[in-house]
Formats: sequence, C-alpha cells, structure tokens
Amino acid sequence: MEVWVEVSIYFVTLTILGVNLARVNPKKPYMSFFATSVMAIGSVMHYFAQTYDLSHETLAEPWHDPTTQSLALFAFAYMFADLPVLMFFGQMETYERVMFIIHHMVSAVQLGSSLYCNKYQRLVLFFITAEATNILLNLRKIIPQTGPLKLIIDAMFAVSFLGYRMCYLFPILVRTIVILALAQEWFDLFVINCGALFVGILHIWWTYLILKGIYEIIVPPKKKEKAE
Repeated sequence: MEVWVEVSIYFVTLTILGVNLARVNPKKPYMSFFATSVMAIGSVMHYFAQTYDLSHETLAEPWHDPTTQSLALFAFAYMFADLPVLMFFGQMETYERVMFIIHHMVSAVQLGSSLYCNKYQRLVLFFITAEATNILLNLRKIIPQTGPLKLIIDAMFAVSFLGYRMCYLFPILVRTIVILALAQEWFDLFVINCGALFVGILHIWWTYLILKGIYEIIVPPKKKEKAE
C-alpha cells in the first residue's frame, strides 16, 4: 500500500471517530485513549520483541521496517486527526489545549521529517512506546474522579511515568540531543528531532507536577499550614 493511501485512511478514520466521540462526551478523552492504546500496544509488542540496542547509530538507522512505518504513519495521522477535537469539540483548560496542539504539531514534524529524510526509525519506534503511560493518563480522566480506583490509577500512572519515561526514555532523549549538538547536526536536532526537544521540556514539567502531587498526598496542604 502506498504511504499516502495508508496515512489518508488513518486520518479520515481517526478524524470521524474523534469528532463523534467528542460530541458524545467532550469532557472525556475517549479518542486519545483509543489512539494511544493502539500505538502503545503495537509499538511495545514490536519494540520489545527485537534485540535491545539503544546505541545512537542504531537509533538513527534508516527506515526499512514496514511495521514501524505503519505505526509511525498512524501516529502522524493521529496528530492531525485530533486537532478538531482539541480546537473545537473537547472541553479542557486553555493551557492544556495549547500544550497539546503544540505537542501534536512538533510531533507531526518529527514523524514526517524522519520518514521523509529516511532517518531515526528505531528512535521513533522507541518514543512511540512511551504512549503506554498515556493509556493510564487518559484512563484516569475517564473513570470517576473520586474513590479508590482513581487513586490506584493515579499511582500506576506516576510509577510508570517516572519509571519508564524518566528513567529509561529521558536519558536516551538527552543523549541524542547532546550528540547532535556536539556534532553540529542542527537540521537533525531542530527539525527531525524537534519533537524530542519539546517533549523533553514537557517531561521535566510533568515530572515536577507528579512529584508535587505525590508530596501533597503525603503532606496535605492543611497539615503543611499547621506545621508552619
């Protein structure tokens, strides 16, 4: 199947699905939950079935794997298909709306330029596996916002984010950025890997929010005021 045909099918299908799900309940991220689940399950099963090799040279390898290409095209189509939901139909805080729109745009640039320039196939697959933590992130917004189930999902998300994204993915991201900067490969750094730069900044911010939330659970605000 031609690349443009495949990505068009994904885009049309996801756009129709996303708009209709948002109309049913604009406060719940059903579309994001579905898309991230597909990307996470597919990428995790494919990535961890392979030999572990996270050297920079391997991460920068050209595109040759049809499964990884299909996952990347699905992710690329989702970044555009989700925009109508983010801009018109979904109900969320303004800062979240802006953050997700920018995230989708830079991710689309990274995916598209990586495919077009025939570079960083394994790095793209590696980053798509991080969507596994977003299953829990979206699930915690879908389930009832009170009760023990919410607390369990929150704890699972915090552990998975800090454990997988920050301890496993983030160091590789930083290493990639440093190597490209030292080699003065500016196009690769600021265009092909612009998503990695932006997501790296977001990871620091998200980690701060998670740690802050954990601290406030351990030391509630009222107790802190009494302690002061």
